[in-house]
Amino acid sequence: MSRLLKCVISHCAITGGATSYQEARDLLERRYGDHNRIVKSWFDRIIKGPTVNYNDKRAIVKYSDDIQACHATFKSLGKLNDIGNPDRITDVVMRLPYQIRLKCLSKGTRGGGVKHVDWR
Repeated sequence: MSRLLKCVISHCAITGGATSYQEARDLLERRYGDHNRIVKSWFDRIIKGPTVNYNDKRAIVKYSDDIQACHATFKSLGKLNDIGNPDRITDVVMRLPYQIRLKCLSKGTRGGGVKHVDWR
């Protein structure tokens, strides 16, 4: 998250809880409410870029956190179908280290392809 966005919603983090989350979301919606821009931004963040290094535990945890935040954002925007399709899931998995990728693909495949994942 950029410094500007952190500054915009920093007061919401102090009180915590669901109301603060909704307040932060509403504030960001009023300022930056283009859902398509938000969706594209998340796709760029979790799909583009190099493969996460297997030995870089911080990078793996950060990527996991980004995926969870992306899921929460898409769910709140009613856009889960945009990321729950096989092509998008494959894009996400391909950024994972090879060793983790093998585990993911072996659990979610039949006949060599990634199946639809229900994110709900």
